[in-house]
Amino acid sequence: MIHLNHLSIARCSGPDAGAFLHAQLSADIEALKPGASTFACYCNPKGQVIALLLIYREVGAEENSFLIGGSQALMEPTLKRLRMYVLHAQLAFDIDTGLTLLGASPSQSLGSLPPMGTTSFGHYVASETSHPRPENSAGSQRWLAEEITYGISWLDESTTQRFLPQMLGFDRIGAVSFSKGCYPGQEIVARARYLGTIKRRSLVLAVEGAPRLKTGSKLRVDAAGTQTNAIVIDQAFGTEGTSLIRLVTSLAAESPISEVEIDKQWFAASMLETP
Repeated sequence: MIHLNHLSIARCSGPDAGAFLHAQLSADIEALKPGASTFACYCNPKGQVIALLLIYREVGAEENSFLIGGSQALMEPTLKRLRMYVLHAQLAFDIDTGLTLLGASPSQSLGSLPPMGTTSFGHYVASETSHPRPENSAGSQRWLAEEITYGISWLDESTTQRFLPQMLGFDRIGAVSFSKGCYPGQEIVARARYLGTIKRRSLVLAVEGAPRLKTGSKLRVDAAGTQTNAIVIDQAFGTEGTSLIRLVTSLAAESPISEVEIDKQWFAASMLETP
């Protein structure tokens, strides 16, 4: 299994935990059965994504209990913000769960560990472990590349509160319910869907020889001679000098990108199909 060093895990438990998370997040939390999970967005009142979260309803808990996976960089501020709205609700957040998130391939035996989340490329597994986390390895880079290709980007301090869920494609990975009740930013997210006002979109490029990029930084993309700015959301390094870069751009979906400009240098690029 792969230690997912870029992720952190917390727990929300108590009689009102499910109702509270349902009212705060973009996914239908109340529909989750014990042992089920979903991606969800926590948005600000403008509908911009504060954090992408993986919500898992625990099995056999005496009270409503949910594990919350998300960006290690954003977990503390996300929980701090959620706690502001607890008021008289009976629940508690715990970030020191004694758990760590691991990644396992679809064919890998999980033993007694139930998957906290399942995708086409593997399982997210919450494990009690005292082993030190290794530094980023080839395995973790492969996992990051699979996440990016699938449509998952956990965001960080540079990309939080900048984009609507649809701009990041989070509606396509099941993180947004358009049939549930209100949550922060719900009206703006819904209006953007039904009025077709989304002018920017997410895409993934395979880029040859690209340097390591800062998330939130800008680069230029070339599509059939048309150049436009794009914002870097995520990056993972593969073999033979190729990296996957996830961008948000205003280019139309049918515009094929062939090159990207980074620090005044052009690199060959090809677009990847994503969910």
